[in-house]
Amino acid sequence: MAERIEKLSEDELDLLMEQVRRELREAEQPPSRDPHKDEGSRQTVLAEVLALQGVEFLREAYRTTLDRSPDSEGLEHYLEALRAGRLRKIEVLGRLRYSAEGRRKGAKLPGLRLRYLAALPLRIPFLGYLLKLVGGVALLPRTLRNIRVLESHVDAVSQGLRGDVRRLHEELYVHHDALSHLRNRAEDLNKQISQVDGKITLHVQRFEERGSETAKGLQALREHVDAIRDTALSTAKGAADIRRDMNYLLKNTSAESMVASSQANDLASTRVPRPDLDSFYQSFEDAFRGTEDDIRNRLHVYENPLGEAGLLAAGVRALDIGCGRGEWLEFLKKHECEPVGVDLSERMVLHCREKGLEAVHSDAVTYLRGAKDGEFNVISSFHVVEHLPFEVLIELLDEALRVLAPGGRLILETPNPENLIVGANSFYMDPTHRNPIPPQLLQFVVRSRGFVNVEILGLHDRTHDVERFGIKGFPEEFQKLFLGYQDYAILASR
Repeated sequence: MAERIEKLSEDELDLLMEQVRRELREAEQPPSRDPHKDEGSRQTVLAEVLALQGVEFLREAYRTTLDRSPDSEGLEHYLEALRAGRLRKIEVLGRLRYSAEGRRKGAKLPGLRLRYLAALPLRIPFLGYLLKLVGGVALLPRTLRNIRVLESHVDAVSQGLRGDVRRLHEELYVHHDALSHLRNRAEDLNKQISQVDGKITLHVQRFEERGSETAKGLQALREHVDAIRDTALSTAKGAADIRRDMNYLLKNTSAESMVASSQANDLASTRVPRPDLDSFYQSFEDAFRGTEDDIRNRLHVYENPLGEAGLLAAGVRALDIGCGRGEWLEFLKKHECEPVGVDLSERMVLHCREKGLEAVHSDAVTYLRGAKDGEFNVISSFHVVEHLPFEVLIELLDEALRVLAPGGRLILETPNPENLIVGANSFYMDPTHRNPIPPQLLQFVVRSRGFVNVEILGLHDRTHDVERFGIKGFPEEFQKLFLGYQDYAILASR
């Protein structure tokens, strides 16, 4: 730069100085404009560019002064000069701005010219050296102070590092001891594994010796299964005979009784509406379904699904179809819900009311038809759907979908025919059962009527009784055929 200044003619130098004076006057007397406009933002641009380093600085310098990206030759030249200390960043900006291309672009960088011109004398031989020397002497006290601060910082860091090294040594010793302990433990485990291998070999030999006994046990189990099947067929025949006798009795009653019987077969209910059978069915539930305490204990499985949906809280309206003795109504009321039960058995309804529960003597579909759209948040039905003709089940689901509020939950619990003992025997202990419903079938039917998030929840598993039933040691899937889930529930949302 010094060489370029020396080569300037006297006229060119005067022109340059006149331009500097003009820019100084402009800086002292800025043109009239919006007084609220922030002039400092342009100064900030220059400071921000100078704060950058290396290639990033050069790219921004080209963009600010020449409004373009740097060419590879210029980028390499200025980058090498900056790294070698031959040029300062303010000098690079000045050279770019006051080059022929820069003067054509006319980029505005207030403050650049003064700082650039102030840096030019530093490039003049001898004068530049004297200026640097004077500046260095002037900055010497600050430099010494910075050196002392740096020494203090280095001492502090050094002490911290020495402490870290000591801690690392201590941890190394601890890990070494732990490693030795693990090595000893591994040797002990190898010895134990050898002992276990010997025991396994011995058990395998004994198992092979008992192979014939197992075959005999399997044959006995087959005979036991055949006996269960025969019993189931006999029970099914007996149930069919009972159903036929009941139909015969119903056909021979008065016309009013025939209408009530038709409603019982066609509407959602778990009860036979005849008064002479009402007490029989309550006694039947007490004998075969379980005590009220047993049923209450089984209902806790629904706490999580309803609780996570926010449906076990005050103000939640719930409808229980076939409410029976009211165990589910008590469960909901305990959680501050507002439950109402529906049952065809007048005796069951009175039993619920005596316990302070709200219950209605009606069939389910009729009650649902009279309910408002979205009136209930929860609709439940425990061991009802297996009593219904398919057409009535479809109507019940359609009405339930209408009456259920958005985000509400539907619960349908029923016996699980995937359990062979249930499907072939215990299901037919209730003479009013029509037919068992496989889980996947009921899931499909519920989903097809417009419900979403339809899930199957297995209930009342008895695989822990394998030893009592004599099938311990058999494959798990085989055990589930006899002792798997006795019931299941369909959980769905609107």
